[in-house]
Amino acid sequence: MMSANWLYIYGDKYVLEHLDFSSSKSRSWVVFSYSKQQVVVDRIYSFSQVISAASVAAWYGYECRAGEGSLINAKDQAFSESAVSAFCGKAARNSLKLRKETPDSSMGVDIAINIPVYSAGETADSATYLFFDTDKPDFFQMACYSNCKLKSDGTAITYVGRVSKSTWFLGDIKNTSCASEGSYKYKSSSEKIVFDGCVEAGSMKLTEYAAGGKSPRAQFVGKADGDGYKGEWISKSGDNKKYSFFMFPLTVY
Repeated sequence: MMSANWLYIYGDKYVLEHLDFSSSKSRSWVVFSYSKQQVVVDRIYSFSQVISAASVAAWYGYECRAGEGSLINAKDQAFSESAVSAFCGKAARNSLKLRKETPDSSMGVDIAINIPVYSAGETADSATYLFFDTDKPDFFQMACYSNCKLKSDGTAITYVGRVSKSTWFLGDIKNTSCASEGSYKYKSSSEKIVFDGCVEAGSMKLTEYAAGGKSPRAQFVGKADGDGYKGEWISKSGDNKKYSFFMFPLTVY
């Protein structure tokens, strides 16, 4: 069996990725940081593929949430194995209950998966993750649909979203009720578009502005859908353009 391991740095977090190239195409990611020369584990994600008799691929997996200040000693095992043993236990390996689902097929989601969440070796909950522009689970193309309990830096949450059927964007929103503000940019552009408005009580109404001024250019008007938002992008430039949009929090935070 051929496999590969990669270590990535994201801000103050590290991501250890393991990929194997067998028929299971299993893949896992351990998210951790360092504190006082000790390893502090945050999350563990694991996915594997099973081919049914009908040759239909299904993805199985689980997530383990280690919690605040979860230290690990990896002297006697490989680091990833130590992390799984310490925070997932045997429960994760013996109870892979997963269903593939699409919360809304119009979103253009390639994969949407609900997986069990473990804490201290016991099933604690479940969460649903979305994977965009990929035919297999990829941590770096993964967004939260529901119950992911992602941490933010206390100032902003990063979202991936789409306006109309093909225009993707990345944005950051600092949620402070009707003093919320942030910015976004389309993946095909370097232009930073700023907005402000209300994000509260399960709804969103944000006004974006033309570059270099405070002239309203469009509005995002939507409702909460899982941990993200869906609604309409409405032009304020007099051309009467309206497009559907959605945005969900990125998993890499």
